[in-house]
Amino acid sequence: MNITGIAIKRKIVTYTIFLILIISGISSYFSMEKAEDPGFEIKTATITTLWPGASTAQMDELVSDKIEKIVQDIEELDWIESKNRPGLSTVYVNLVPSLDRPLQDIWDELRRKIGDNAPKDLPKGVIGPLINDEFGDVFGTLITVTGHDYSYKELYDIADEMRDELLKIEHVGKIKIYGKQKEHIFIDFDNAKLSAMNVSPAALARIVQTTNIVAPGGDLLEGEDRFVLETTGDFKSVEDIKNTVIKLPGQEGSIYLKDIATITRGYVEPASYISRYNGEKSVVLALSLKSGKNNILLGQEAEKMMGDFMEKYPIGVNFDFLAYQPGIVSDKINSFVSNLVQAIVTIIAVMVLALGLRTGVIVSTLIPVVACITFLILKSLNMGLDQMSLAGLIIALGMLVDNSIVMSESIMVMMEQGKSRMDACLDSANELRGPLLVASLIIVAAFSPIFLAEESIGEYTAPIGIVVAICLLSSWMIANTLIPLLCHDFLHVEEQEADYSGKWYNMYKGILVKLLKFKKMTALGALGIFMAGIFLFKFIPVKFMPDSDKPIMFSEIRLPVGTAIETTEAVIEDLDNYIQNNLQVPDNEIGVGLFKNIVSGGTAKAYEKPGILSWGAFIGGGAPRYFLPYSPEAPAPEYAYVLYNLTDYKLVPEYAEQVDNYIKSKYPNADIISRPLSSGPTASKDIQYRIRGKNLEDLYTKIEIIKEKLRTVPGAINVSDNWNIKTKKVTVRINQERVKKSGLTNAEVASSLKGILSGIAVTDYREGDDIIPIVFRTESDFRNRIDRLDTTMVYSNDGQTAVPLRQIADIEVAFEPGFIYRWDREYTIIAQSDVRRGYTANTINREMIPWLDEKMDEWGNGYDYILGGEAEQGDKASTAVGEKLPIAGMLVILLLIVQFNSLKKPLIILLTIPLGILGVSAGLLLNRMNFGFMPLIGLISLCGVVINAAIVLIDRIDIEIDKGLTPQEAVITACLARIRPILLTTLTTVCGLVPLWLFGGTLFSPMAVALLFGLIFATMLTLGVIPALYSILFKTDFTDYKD
Repeated sequence: MNITGIAIKRKIVTYTIFLILIISGISSYFSMEKAEDPGFEIKTATITTLWPGASTAQMDELVSDKIEKIVQDIEELDWIESKNRPGLSTVYVNLVPSLDRPLQDIWDELRRKIGDNAPKDLPKGVIGPLINDEFGDVFGTLITVTGHDYSYKELYDIADEMRDELLKIEHVGKIKIYGKQKEHIFIDFDNAKLSAMNVSPAALARIVQTTNIVAPGGDLLEGEDRFVLETTGDFKSVEDIKNTVIKLPGQEGSIYLKDIATITRGYVEPASYISRYNGEKSVVLALSLKSGKNNILLGQEAEKMMGDFMEKYPIGVNFDFLAYQPGIVSDKINSFVSNLVQAIVTIIAVMVLALGLRTGVIVSTLIPVVACITFLILKSLNMGLDQMSLAGLIIALGMLVDNSIVMSESIMVMMEQGKSRMDACLDSANELRGPLLVASLIIVAAFSPIFLAEESIGEYTAPIGIVVAICLLSSWMIANTLIPLLCHDFLHVEEQEADYSGKWYNMYKGILVKLLKFKKMTALGALGIFMAGIFLFKFIPVKFMPDSDKPIMFSEIRLPVGTAIETTEAVIEDLDNYIQNNLQVPDNEIGVGLFKNIVSGGTAKAYEKPGILSWGAFIGGGAPRYFLPYSPEAPAPEYAYVLYNLTDYKLVPEYAEQVDNYIKSKYPNADIISRPLSSGPTASKDIQYRIRGKNLEDLYTKIEIIKEKLRTVPGAINVSDNWNIKTKKVTVRINQERVKKSGLTNAEVASSLKGILSGIAVTDYREGDDIIPIVFRTESDFRNRIDRLDTTMVYSNDGQTAVPLRQIADIEVAFEPGFIYRWDREYTIIAQSDVRRGYTANTINREMIPWLDEKMDEWGNGYDYILGGEAEQGDKASTAVGEKLPIAGMLVILLLIVQFNSLKKPLIILLTIPLGILGVSAGLLLNRMNFGFMPLIGLISLCGVVINAAIVLIDRIDIEIDKGLTPQEAVITACLARIRPILLTTLTTVCGLVPLWLFGGTLFSPMAVALLFGLIFATMLTLGVIPALYSILFKTDFTDYKD
């Protein structure tokens, strides 16, 4: 007995098993991991090295180049890039997408190589290298701590206390604090005053250093007891530092340090990184989700703790969410549940109207059962709910009901023909088990390139294919067990002859016969429709991933390379004032209405006024990686990242334009782009061309030519390059003869200048767990003043010699790159731009790429370019998926051959796959949507549905022929028998997709449009084209056919 017979005969066991599966699935749903994005390893590490005072060229040649040579021996290395600026080297190590060993093993190897080789290869005085193998960690919850009258230290102390409490939440993985300002104790001295007392800065520093000690004094023995002797002399307060006794050379008296220097406690100037929130200084706690945990529960616990802290601290200290991923995850899941319920209701309504109440309820039962089984299997595979797995579930909704509809409709027809319930169930299952399994496996095979792709996009989108496979195979299993059982127990049908003589049947039969009589014209017409669909694609903009529909936007602001961070901060403060006075609105929610609440699953929000609710700025570097596709910018004083929360995502284009226009009008040299978040991988600029060459000066010339051309291309805005203009460099060229005569050494000159200009940390002041450097430096009137550099006094270490700098050195001013970038160890300048709204990167690249190819030929072998930006992301994904398409194609063909034991019948089915292409292109054009990754998923889904319909139709033709009908009658009868289940499948799928089309947002709506419009066209064509192709290949003549 087959599985269907067993399920019916032992129905108590069957019902119990499915009840257990449902309960287990519901339990898994509540306990499984819930996140915005799937668990995805970003295979990139950064190596940061500091060398205070070094030029950009020195960082490139003496630091980055050495590190790159060490790293290039890693077997899994894909490509490497380095970013160099004065005193800072950042090397990015990027691994191949597919790894044969654990990622952490590779990072351990990287640490060993750097640890073994860097100390002997890098110059003395460098700080690092510091390896960050957590570059890809996502900190989806950002909590800001602000206080108008509170210092950075006070804000940090509050944040640090909050971090300790937040780490107790079981769902929290890591917490990092951003915006902390480093404290120093500064000893500012006057060179003239020191010279008058015959005291050198170096001597003064040694006195402070030797006074501040904590050292073991040995052991003391008393009888049988041994005691530890501790000698103390470390500073206990800033007053202790001020009261340090200074013995003057050649004099009997002593003075205090405070008599000849100013001692203050303050923050490092200039700051290296600053965070602001709603126009105030802030400290930001960044929370990551622990692997396998629930983001929604993390948010609930964090909200509760935030409330506790707001009660604990007085008015004036504020806590707020700048980024709140738990809310986003909750909204996505609630929206999915809403779509699921809407699909069930729609299917019941359609099936009730078409087949009756009982059949409608039986068919719709499959959806929640499949969903529960899917949750259970995902949980057992350590997978969670995220936007990719939810996308797979939504896609599956449009396909999984097909098995249920075909099976229940077949059982109902057989019962109408007089068969017993058991025979109808068993015969239907025997007849459809193979075709439905093959159809399901074919759809799984069609999705296989997505989760087999070895590029990062494959890992990111793999849950889509996995979930579709689980849903469809579960659907097939249920269609062969639970659905026949429910039909057996609850379906009541009156016996009647199969009647295909109704009005609609006669209409279809008349059209079908005409198409079959002119079958070659029908086939040619189908070909013409396909070509028309391909032609329309020329007018559809291409965008790899759509903009997000989150009510969030961001701005990236870049001032010229070399700009001081104080200038960048002033620009942000100006922007803060503009937002506060013009764009900010209070966070006052209002009702959205019952309909919106229902269709959105309760996620819709509305506010009294449209505008910006809150915003945060990160100055001197990127924000924390608050969502997966975002890649934080390396530290740069001229860079700022601003994140905004708006009342509605539809406001993003308008407000982005206002912010951009304001900054550009006030600061013409600023490069700013404001835009929404992306739903997938992004590049820092939409348009990027990496130009590589050996001669740097010539490369500068060539990049200007490329930028001038790019400025002429419609749609390209904010044209720039990543090296930017050259910056001023001051070189102190020591005259060796004169310096020897003075009695000084080169090292003493360099050390003296560093102490005078930037300060030297001589010892540490300990305060609790904090270690605060004590820094010697000149008074502010003398620091960082190029006009006073030549008269600056340079001291020997013993303080006995002091001469003006101009006596021993020549001061030269030159210009050099303020930023040097290398890609795969070659000097590379990136010509780049943003894309004006209304255009796409694809339209700009279509004009630029042929021109660049021509220029590369003209400039010779020393130059080449690599396409970057959005196009690179799309090309990588397309290539990765395309490499696996032959495997999917072979699997599909093999399955069809196994099903039909024929070559002609699989050929017919394969020829029908493109029939919906006109509907796809027309739907995207009518809805003004782009073609990208999500519509491609819809297209693959469409192919699966079309193949499913084609298989059951051709299989039915074979069944009718086996019954003894002539080929002519078999084709006609099979089409009439299958039109109702095919149309019902199409109708239920279309109705289920309508809410997704209208309310699915920017990510899912284009996919729904591609599937919905394509399915309507494909269904109409399939019911005529498949019989025509069958008649052509099997030489069935309908010329003389009469009804």
